[in-house]
Amino acid sequence: LAARVGAARLRAEPAATEAIITRCARLPLALAIVAARAAGNANLPLAALAAELAPPQPDPVHGNAFPPDHQATADDHERPAAEGDHTAGAAEGDDVHDVHDVHDPLAAFETGDPGTDVRAVLSWSYRALDAEAARLFRLLGLHPGPDVTVPAAAALAGAPPSRVRPLLATLTRAHLLAEREPGRFVPHDLLRAYAAWLCAHTEDAAARTAARRRLFDHHLRTAHAADLLIEPYRLAAVVPLPPGLSPVTGLDRAAAGEWLAGERAVLLAVVAAAHATGFDDHAWRLAAALTTFLDRRGHWADLADVQRVALAAAVRRGDVLGEAHAHRGLAIVSTWLGRPAEAHAHYRRDLELYRAMGDPLGEANTCIGISWVLAREERHAEALATTRDALALFRRIGSTAGQAKALNNIGWLHGRLGDHAAALASCRQALALHSRTGDRHGAALTWDSLGYAHHTLGHHDEAAACYRRALALHRALGDRYDEADVLANLGDTLHAAGDLTAAHDAWHAALTIYDSLRHPDATTLRARIAALGR
Repeated sequence: LAARVGAARLRAEPAATEAIITRCARLPLALAIVAARAAGNANLPLAALAAELAPPQPDPVHGNAFPPDHQATADDHERPAAEGDHTAGAAEGDDVHDVHDVHDPLAAFETGDPGTDVRAVLSWSYRALDAEAARLFRLLGLHPGPDVTVPAAAALAGAPPSRVRPLLATLTRAHLLAEREPGRFVPHDLLRAYAAWLCAHTEDAAARTAARRRLFDHHLRTAHAADLLIEPYRLAAVVPLPPGLSPVTGLDRAAAGEWLAGERAVLLAVVAAAHATGFDDHAWRLAAALTTFLDRRGHWADLADVQRVALAAAVRRGDVLGEAHAHRGLAIVSTWLGRPAEAHAHYRRDLELYRAMGDPLGEANTCIGISWVLAREERHAEALATTRDALALFRRIGSTAGQAKALNNIGWLHGRLGDHAAALASCRQALALHSRTGDRHGAALTWDSLGYAHHTLGHHDEAAACYRRALALHRALGDRYDEADVLANLGDTLHAAGDLTAAHDAWHAALTIYDSLRHPDATTLRARIAALGR
């Protein structure tokens, strides 16, 4: 590049230079073509060339390569489709926003000379493939995520993993894929774009739709099974799989958590791609299956993205249950990020939808959510009344897990209102019910509430013991925010007991987690640690 464009020009735009090299896959031919364009136009910024080579970045709400007109809000479900909005009412499988429709990064390499055209050069490797490997390479252009696993590739191809593994090995030997880690394959953006271009011009619409359906089915089935394993004692109603789609078996809880963590970036991309291509049922159901995992791990920006997509998908499909689940997810995000007005708006809509559906479990769960927001606003008496409404609903429908959750919250709220005897009694009832159901997450929350009740009574040793029980459970379950919250509470108790060194250590451990989550609670805790230092 320096020889063809000039070293001074490269030094003037180092970031753009590096982007060009990366996006050309370090291929001499691709670099030569771009360098020729730059050399022929001395006034063209290298940043502009780098932008032409960039892969499209889908908007998480609309799934296309263009920026959104606005940020989604609680009222988006009422927004009519704009005139000419071709995503409204999209049929399942439509190529609403395919890469080749809205942006073609290979176009920047067109020279008019077949001997130096990047597509022609890439075709040399492609034409050497056998028919099965070539078809798999083309179909990989439909995969929206950053990498692809053997099971996902098998779903795309509609073939068993045992048949697809050797095909992936063939593509890797041909340098059309790289095996980033065992079982995970990555195409360079340039090769991904070439595969998408080939798929669009070789596979007919029916074949592309069928491949996408198999891919989306695979991720939905597996995420659904993983969700049930990480939260078997849920308050929210389980979102069933679409008719005819069988659940995945053979996962255990540890494997479920590992799969969700490893596939997180892919799953987020699949939600957006499903909505963009008209698979709205898959989009909102997959987003619902990811809610607990993303919430517990503190991935709230991701949770907001997928729930905005889910809301748009459910509204376009006219699916009231999907809309309710999306509003619940958006309410959770708004609460954690300190936006109570938004949270209340989402929960109000949620309550309307569940009452319209005649779903007392959904209504009770929403009451729990509303009480949570009220509690974070220090409106404890209102929160207590709302939680009692939830408890009555849970008792009416016989939900033991729901009653345990409500009783724990009632105990915590009694503690905040100064009725410590009632707090201990209610939390002990909750703990007994959690023992019956085996709900470790609920038990962890209840141990934390018991710790708070003992702390306010001045029982520092008992409080610390309760907090440590809660901490062990949250760590075992991978609940990052809850772990930080209990550490902060433990620090408070240790500080009150006069053990300042241990209090500092607990607070600092909590702050590290808050910072990693970019959570606003970090500000308050950082001030507390600074005051302790002084």
